[in-house]
Amino acid sequence: MTRRNESVLASTALALLLAMTLLYGCRAFDPEPVILNRPPDTWIVGAPAETTGGRFQRHLYWFGSDVDGQVVQYIYAITDSTVQKPNDPDGLDEENERFNPALDVTTLIDNAERKVGWTTKSDSVFTFVVDRGSVTAKDVTFHIVAVDDRGAIDRTPARLHFFDNSLGNPEIRFELYIDEGPGGTAPPEWKLHWVGSRDQVDLAASPESSSRPFIGFGRRFRLTWDASSPNGPIVGYRFKATQDDGGFTPPAVEGRKQWDLGLTEMVYQNDRPPSTLPAACDSVTAVGCSPDEVRFSSGNYVLSVEALDAALVESAPGAGEISFEVNYPPETMLFRGQDDVGEVWPRFELRDANWNLLSESSFSDGDTVPAGAYVKFRSSGFDRVPAFAGAQFDSFCCDEVLDPSASEVRYQARLDLVAFDGRRNLRFSNVFSTPDVSDSIGFVTGPFEYSLKSRTVDEHRRPDPSSDELHFVAGYPPLVTSIGPATGDTIVFRAPVTADRWPENEYPYTVSSSVSKWWDGRQYLDTDCGAACSRVLGNIYTIRPRFEGQGDPREAATAVRAWTYSAHSENDPENVIGDGPGESPDLSFYNDSPLPNVWDFTEAEGFQIFVPFQIWFQPDQFDPAGLATEATKQGAELRRSLGEITLRVRARTTSLGDDYDLYQNTRPEEGANAQTIDIARFGRRSAIAEVKYHVLLGIDDAFTGSIQRYWPDF
Repeated sequence: MTRRNESVLASTALALLLAMTLLYGCRAFDPEPVILNRPPDTWIVGAPAETTGGRFQRHLYWFGSDVDGQVVQYIYAITDSTVQKPNDPDGLDEENERFNPALDVTTLIDNAERKVGWTTKSDSVFTFVVDRGSVTAKDVTFHIVAVDDRGAIDRTPARLHFFDNSLGNPEIRFELYIDEGPGGTAPPEWKLHWVGSRDQVDLAASPESSSRPFIGFGRRFRLTWDASSPNGPIVGYRFKATQDDGGFTPPAVEGRKQWDLGLTEMVYQNDRPPSTLPAACDSVTAVGCSPDEVRFSSGNYVLSVEALDAALVESAPGAGEISFEVNYPPETMLFRGQDDVGEVWPRFELRDANWNLLSESSFSDGDTVPAGAYVKFRSSGFDRVPAFAGAQFDSFCCDEVLDPSASEVRYQARLDLVAFDGRRNLRFSNVFSTPDVSDSIGFVTGPFEYSLKSRTVDEHRRPDPSSDELHFVAGYPPLVTSIGPATGDTIVFRAPVTADRWPENEYPYTVSSSVSKWWDGRQYLDTDCGAACSRVLGNIYTIRPRFEGQGDPREAATAVRAWTYSAHSENDPENVIGDGPGESPDLSFYNDSPLPNVWDFTEAEGFQIFVPFQIWFQPDQFDPAGLATEATKQGAELRRSLGEITLRVRARTTSLGDDYDLYQNTRPEEGANAQTIDIARFGRRSAIAEVKYHVLLGIDDAFTGSIQRYWPDF
């Protein structure tokens, strides 16, 4: 009974489970789609033209990004003569037909319409050739898609369409007109002044042949332009004006972003005097002023014009850029030649200490004048101003004069001094002004090379951009007339036991006998160095040269005031012993002369040679060719002072303590801007004079006279 009830319960549960399975187990589900990889995106960021003509180079830049990975490479395509259809009724994009590898892998195949390539770079330079026979232009589309690290390709390629032509770009030509009417009256009386382009003036059509157009200060002017293109008619222009030190585009003529065929001139009337202009209109930027109120300040301006032709080709960058100058610059000339009163410029006067005139003369560029001469220069110049008494101008002037009572021009002068001291050039400079045309610049020269520059400055402080220059040298080099010992002289030192000298002697010497020296194993010392030294007794033989010279005959007031010299033994070619006052072979050190034009060495200044007593009695021990004993070492040290001696001498016109007052007597403000310069090393130097003489030791037997020979000729 019980088992029957359990069976019924189990059967019931089984039936219920079967019913639920039939009801729920066969239901259809709609799962969310799972995206395993998102395709990357691609952008083109720029493609400036590198060259033009039949072959075009374009530098193209691009980049890509991927939100769930990284971009590993790019696929690009270049399609020829492709212009996307703007109104396709079927919505078909012709560009996608030509290249979209994410949707159509067959577009990866090169054909006549496209060239396909792969790259990992983010930029490249592409060259396009207009190569279709008589066709002179080409439409090109550049396509590029990014590929990510899972192989997904951007479904929307980045594209850039551009146009190239082989005929060229529009050329722009300018004309400048200036109002020649008196006082800026209306209407303006325009007169053509200048015709040309950025690169050159049109000499056949331009009344003024300057390389850039000039505009008189305060005058109304008009710049016009037109362009021509081999590709067809011009369809538009745009322009702006800037000043060197800041932007300047009057709002009334600003149209930088718009192409307009009517923008063919820039007119600035300047028809109101400065006193009536709003304050802002007289500033550099002229903010808020209409073109007919702007008064250009003195300076350089740039007008940039761009032209667009029917083929949508723009003028080349900078081709329509023209610089123009407001305010004619003054012109300068350092006066050369005879003036209206018979004086010839430039000129100099040379006077002695008592102001007696020694000589005077005119000179030219590159000439030499005496040091200490008073040189005089005269500058002449003019500004392009309206006619008044004494003014110089031409038919293309004029600058308006704001202050008729002011001087037309002033002059500035710059003086550069270049002085050579054997090691380097030193340069000094200063600027001074003269107040009017008639004044001259003058100063006393020092022993320098001079570069004098003069420039004219107008009342608006505008200088002549090209100053006039004159170069000259002050100071003639002195001469070395004689040197003793002379070439071929022989000096033979003899042992002091006999009073006579060798008959071969041709130049005197002095002897300091019984002098103590200390030998330290390498060299002789004047002071005892203790146990490490040995005391040596000997003589000091002194050669006392004599130098004579003179100043250049054209410079009577100048004498030799100092000398440089060096003496080099054939046994001491590097001058290790430092004969002379330690100078180098180029004679860059010097000593003052005791007297002008001559130098007699004192005994302390002469070339001193120490000879031990023992050498006279045992000369073989001192032979430098012998064994390395202390005696042979001393012989080697002695020998460096003997043999053939080369003596080099140079004379100078300045001595220690000499100085020079730059501008001490400069006119018109005498004594102003004085600058004292130490010129001891800057004097004029003679050529190097060189002599060769011999210094030897004469060794004999003091008792028998049987040995006669010279050191170092063992």
